[in-house]
Amino acid sequence: MSSIFFIFLYGLIVCVASNLFLRVLREIIIELNLFPKHKTRDIHNVPVPSLLGLGFGFLLILSTIFFNEIYAVYFNYWSFIISFFVIIFLGVFDDIFTLGSYKKLLFQILAIFILLSYNDNLVIDNLNFFLGITEIPEPFNLIFTGFIGIIMINGLNLIDGIDGFAAIISIVCFSLFGGVFFMMDNYPILILATAYVAIIIGYVPINISKTKKGFMGDSGSLFLGFGLYIFTLVFIQSDNSVLLNNLIQSKSLLPLIPLTIFFIPILDILSIYSYRISIGKNPMLADNFHLHHMLIWFSGLSHLAVSILTGLFLVTLSLAFMMLSNYFLPQYVIAVYFIFLFLIVKILNHYKPIMRAKIGDSHGNIENI
Repeated sequence: MSSIFFIFLYGLIVCVASNLFLRVLREIIIELNLFPKHKTRDIHNVPVPSLLGLGFGFLLILSTIFFNEIYAVYFNYWSFIISFFVIIFLGVFDDIFTLGSYKKLLFQILAIFILLSYNDNLVIDNLNFFLGITEIPEPFNLIFTGFIGIIMINGLNLIDGIDGFAAIISIVCFSLFGGVFFMMDNYPILILATAYVAIIIGYVPINISKTKKGFMGDSGSLFLGFGLYIFTLVFIQSDNSVLLNNLIQSKSLLPLIPLTIFFIPILDILSIYSYRISIGKNPMLADNFHLHHMLIWFSGLSHLAVSILTGLFLVTLSLAFMMLSNYFLPQYVIAVYFIFLFLIVKILNHYKPIMRAKIGDSHGNIENI
């Protein structure tokens, strides 16, 4: 009980500090006139401070540095700090100067390289028969682990397009990871998850404000994606015996837990890239046909309503797969996940041309088709 009370109090303090700090940072950004270049596909026409993600990093350091020794079993704390600041400053430069996709990729690879160089225990070398894959030999284990990082770092960035969406989805993702680590009696990583959740909750009122709005920008979304990547690696490489005894029936289902938690970004990645390729466009070009844009356009709901409902959907989906794992063979549960994922991708791609026909190429803008 004392541990739960500490985590609640810790989260509350970090949340309040986050909100106050980010409001001050927003005013500084305005004073220095650090606004990103306006894009034709932007939803907001008035310039909005978009570097609040820079504050996420400082807040995470302040909220974890006094506990840094408790993470030693799982990762080297300072390599963690350095690598995520590489990601944050990549995002800051991209927000201000708009870097090319290949330059961004190089910086992401650098951050992953720093992390894995000092934490070889986080390199995924065995999937325990998930999709029939067991041991992954060198150097393919490094390539595979790095590839997962690129997907997850960019996954949050792709869904950051409407007010509250990336923030609320991140809150759900980190909370679900926190719940998993709580069931594993892994309190150090639960504390880290609490810090992430509290920082984002402190940011949400600013993000959805009508009069004093601020965005996390690429610096924030890339930072959050990198955080979920680290949580995934720690989870996969942890002793999961408690989960196997109480929650799921097979080691082969372990990778399905982060896959389900990260379902929304995965869905958006698959649908948006496959659609761009299907119309003969470079998959790296930007547009307004992401999942969140479609939900807003077809539902007519507010940004906040869509964000909350999508978050609730993710919670429901995670609980559903947890129950399925107790009643069906592992291969059936895995098959249901991928069939469900690709069915939704198919449905989204069916409705993208309808939306495109209604809003026009200039507003959808896959650089003007």
